Amino acid sequence: MDIKLYPLDILFKRFFKKKSIQSTPDLMAVPSLLKELPSAHTEFIRLQLLHSKALRLLERIPVEYRGLDFGSALQSICIKLTAYLQPHIMGQEIMVREPEENKELTFDLGEFAAKIKGLIHIGNIRLEKTELIIHYLEHYSYTSYTSEWGKLSNVLKSALADQGLAPNQLQKLKELNLDLRNEPSRTQFGVLEGIKYLDQIQKVEINGVLEQENEFNKLSLLPNLTTLLLDKGPKVSWPLDKLTICHFPALKKIIIKEAYKFEDYQIIYYMDSCSEVVVRKFDPSQLKYLINIRCLEQFNTIDIHCSKPVEEEVYNCPQLYQLIHYYGEFRHINIFTPLAQ
Repeated sequence: MDIKLYPLDILFKRFFKKKSIQSTPDLMAVPSLLKELPSAHTEFIRLQLLHSKALRLLERIPVEYRGLDFGSALQSICIKLTAYLQPHIMGQEIMVREPEENKELTFDLGEFAAKIKGLIHIGNIRLEKTELIIHYLEHYSYTSYTSEWGKLSNVLKSALADQGLAPNQLQKLKELNLDLRNEPSRTQFGVLEGIKYLDQIQKVEINGVLEQENEFNKLSLLPNLTTLLLDKGPKVSWPLDKLTICHFPALKKIIIKEAYKFEDYQIIYYMDSCSEVVVRKFDPSQLKYLINIRCLEQFNTIDIHCSKPVEEEVYNCPQLYQLIHYYGEFRHINIFTPLAQ
């Protein structure tokens, strides 16, 4: 049996013809100039696919709700992408009428390829957020939408959904549990975007490590946050030698669940409003570094859960003994150790 092979562009045309969307530019109408630079040709095809995705998302929004802020933003994305999908070719230059700036921009081939590559990167991020908004509104209802909920990061939206809270129920959230174990540090920028709108939160638990100092500081925007549980605290960013942590106005208790090393629990020294600290999986050889004047002056209660039995020489440290003996009269210092094997 003879098998007929079709060129890739014909297959694209047939595929999109079946799924045609009105007002979509011809997805294979790639300007001939772009074919002279393979990277430009490839990026243009990717831009076409992104534009199709944006239009599909727009079609999912009921017409009467497209005036909501996320719907208007999505329409603006569609208009901008359309402008770059229908450029004017002038010799070896490419001219685009930029809709946001309402002016004409001129690029050479390499500049145009770089420009649309940037548009694709930003567009993917925005469409991912919009797609999640549409997904949840289709589940709850478009009438439950609030602009504050729309400004939350995808991570926060998912956390609310996990607790069964609709977009218009932000004020009901008292405890927030975030799982960042699958969020690499390089992708953590913006994971707490919009958290200030969850101002009734009293307790936050973060599973995984929120290494970005700027993201961590967004937790200080919670005026009623009294308890904070972390696997580990944020790390000092090179070339700095210390953290810069904002004031947490209501925080009273901080728990570090994996306090293996000093850098894991150093955040406690920056929590000036805290009166109680708990460190778990703590290496008992580090006791003399944790129980110091600075720590004892700051906290009323110190609970230390050691990862292994404490060696006798640790307890026999004169400095450690004197501090515990003196501060033990007006501080609660509790050291928990596993039973020796």
